[in-house]
Amino acid sequence: MASSSAHDAKNTPKRLRKRTDNIAYRMPGPTAPRFIICDRHGPSLESAQVPLARALVLFDLRLVLRVQKFHQKGASSADETRKAEAIRWLEDCNDIKHQWKDINSGQCQFSELYMKSNCFIPIWTEGMRIIKEVLKSNPVSRNQSRKQEGFVHLLGEYMSQANDLQAQMVNTAHQGLFDPDFLNPIQERWMRLDETVKLHYDLCNFCVDEDEPCLFRPSLTWSEVRSLVQVNDVGTKRDDKLSQIQIASRPRKASEPDTTAGSKKANIFILWLVVFSCAVAPAPLFALGYSRSLHLQGTANDADFWFLIQATLLQVQGLVVSALLERKRGRLPRWRWAIPAAIAAACSIVAIPVYLTVPKEWSSFLSLVAGTTQSFMILQLFLF
Repeated sequence: MASSSAHDAKNTPKRLRKRTDNIAYRMPGPTAPRFIICDRHGPSLESAQVPLARALVLFDLRLVLRVQKFHQKGASSADETRKAEAIRWLEDCNDIKHQWKDINSGQCQFSELYMKSNCFIPIWTEGMRIIKEVLKSNPVSRNQSRKQEGFVHLLGEYMSQANDLQAQMVNTAHQGLFDPDFLNPIQERWMRLDETVKLHYDLCNFCVDEDEPCLFRPSLTWSEVRSLVQVNDVGTKRDDKLSQIQIASRPRKASEPDTTAGSKKANIFILWLVVFSCAVAPAPLFALGYSRSLHLQGTANDADFWFLIQATLLQVQGLVVSALLERKRGRLPRWRWAIPAAIAAACSIVAIPVYLTVPKEWSSFLSLVAGTTQSFMILQLFLF
């Protein structure tokens, strides 16, 4: 008994010390940093999920370096408020880099909190704000133009890094290792990137000439990435279809032929063929009606006048819905749908007072122009 008690007394402090050390190592303390990567401030990530964490941290670090570089000037500002904010950002960025250095050297592991919490969202909000301001600025000097070009190149690197992260997410989901808790933090990052990328391509396409093709982003949006992850998480039955989606969505290499050129030409041909038919086919009927018309003004007592107002309201409503959908989709330059929508709406609305002031057939002519222009706009939304 004595030897047993002595043995317990000898080993108990070691067990307690080991348990206490583990708890202190895994539980976030009062000095935990604002941005957590390593497991000094939280439970360790499973080893099978580390490749996904590495892809995500490379996605984050590129933006961390940009935020750090931006705030280095602010650290020497005479404005105390700006200086304090810049110093805080610099300390956060240095701490993130230090944690990544420890992970990369094997001194610690990834924390679950890094993958499951939204602690990195302030970095993405600040970083994307910086990039948006540069993209929207109007460069007045050569240095500012170079700076803007550099940020465009940087945005391209983010999209390339996003493609790598998407591939790792799909691979992790395919193995059944993707934790649903990972989705929201990655989504918050990706949606901020989507907003900035959309802004960039909207600005580019706004300056594109009519005969030049529009520019489209080479990387997937978050909704597409989420669909890929969900499909892969089901099992392996949809791998062939998934591979086709990935091949179709990846950016085309310069050495590969553009297989969409023929379809674009066909779409343009269909567009103008339909518009031409809509404009030419009713012309004989309008001429026949004009020859048989009494060429009299309409009145508010005519039933046709109120039917015209009814048709105009429905047509304008359809134009507004189509314009709002394309504005949200953002596939076409704004002028390509805004100008036809404005012309169609104007002709449709003006047809109402024209019915009361000039011969009624001209009101019908304006309604015909409005309908043809609306067909032109909707066909663009469908074909391009």
